[in-house]
Amino acid sequence: MSYEAYTLDDFGGGLNLKDKADAIAPNEAVEATDVVFTETGAVQSRPGYEIFTSSTLTNPVDSLHPFYTTSGTKQLLAGCGTRLEALNTSGGVVASLTGLTATGGTSGPWYWDFCRVGTASAEYAYAGNGENVLKRWDGSSWSSIANTPQGGALCVTPSSNRLVVARFKGTAGGPTGGAGTSNPSRVYFSDPGAPETWTSTNYIDLDPGDGEVIQAAITWREYVFVFKETKFYVFTGESTDADGNPVFNYRKIDTGVGACAPRGVAADENGVYFIHLTGVYVTTGEAPVKISEKIDTVFTGTSPPYYDPGYLVTSTAYRCGLGVWQGKVLVGMPVNGSGTRNFVYDTRDQWWTIWALGGRAHFSTFRISDIEELVFGNGANVGEVLSMDGSLTTDLGTTIVGGTWRSGFMDLGNPDVKRLRQIKVWGSGALEISATVDYPTATGTSTALTFTGGYNLNPALYRLGTRGTLFSIYLTGNVGDNTEFSVSRMTLHTATPRQVTVLKADR
Repeated sequence: MSYEAYTLDDFGGGLNLKDKADAIAPNEAVEATDVVFTETGAVQSRPGYEIFTSSTLTNPVDSLHPFYTTSGTKQLLAGCGTRLEALNTSGGVVASLTGLTATGGTSGPWYWDFCRVGTASAEYAYAGNGENVLKRWDGSSWSSIANTPQGGALCVTPSSNRLVVARFKGTAGGPTGGAGTSNPSRVYFSDPGAPETWTSTNYIDLDPGDGEVIQAAITWREYVFVFKETKFYVFTGESTDADGNPVFNYRKIDTGVGACAPRGVAADENGVYFIHLTGVYVTTGEAPVKISEKIDTVFTGTSPPYYDPGYLVTSTAYRCGLGVWQGKVLVGMPVNGSGTRNFVYDTRDQWWTIWALGGRAHFSTFRISDIEELVFGNGANVGEVLSMDGSLTTDLGTTIVGGTWRSGFMDLGNPDVKRLRQIKVWGSGALEISATVDYPTATGTSTALTFTGGYNLNPALYRLGTRGTLFSIYLTGNVGDNTEFSVSRMTLHTATPRQVTVLKADR
């Protein structure tokens, strides 16, 4: 019997929850969980993770920040509610600061934020959560710094080297031991190169009385970004007024979107990413651009028919967190009925997928050895830091269960009813495959495929005899103890329609 072939050699479109399942591109998916897409368009299992901390910490970890010095010191700072921890590259505690205040408020917990500031004579990291005076880490010990703002959003100006402090809970929290006047719209700037000296006039109020609290502050290139809930401000530099006082120049980007969470901002070489109640955006200092259109159902509260990853719980949106690692933006958010889900966006190829990491919706990076690893707190309310370096094939020593990819419904280049006889798959590892016909939400009965030859791509054949107009292909790594898989190409063979033979009488 002869076949007509339809080949899929690109799976790299990623998750598309926005469009109809029979209208998405052939390389897109209605489900993509715990997978990544390579430069050549293959789909494969995501990397695994392991425990970084050498022993369990007293409190769960809610925020992380790397601390590097010119002498070669590499440490990871952890905000843990009423405690601050400093960890070495072996995951051991160098020093702790305990007995801190972390009561939270109407907008949820006031997480610790960190900022590294270097001067001509010292290298420090500062920590603030809006509840305590700033804390300083010098590489060996923690200390409290008097006469500092009591803010929970920290960064540093790139040109004048001023420590920037914002995110205040009420009318207090200014300098003079944290008891000075402040407000939720105020941003304080230290003196140039002096992160512990605060001139009384070095502050600015950003739209006070608008009912919004400053959520986050971050440095990117030559700018400082300060985010409220529906707008953000880009500080471009400094000038001097007639009295010799500094003027902090900025422009307001008021397009109706800002950051909905204090940990919901991150940056890489491409720009500053942030999460709003309507989606994930990126900006380079101008009007933001939404990058989450393909997964917009997560923010609109609607459930697509074939895969429901849950939708953002707006009442706890303050728990959202962003991080960047290896060209990817990781977005942790609380979703209905599923705890925290981690959405992953590739900044180069612009695909989305979902990773089940069990994290606490906050991500950072740390050079544990010579490469930058992704680090995040254990979401099981356990005082552990987890790490991912890109090479692990298990989660905490066990198999990665749940890696899946499902195509949309394709007519295979023929709008008529046809019989799908077999699928030839080129890949590695082991997986299960099934094909569903004409719009069922179930994935159907699957068949195991094991590829020989280790990591070399080899073909395996899935035989079936299903009739229909549209077909959806489902792949999952749930095969015994071997869940790691990669697929680079599939060829779907349909039976060639029989030609009607017409007999003609001789004349």
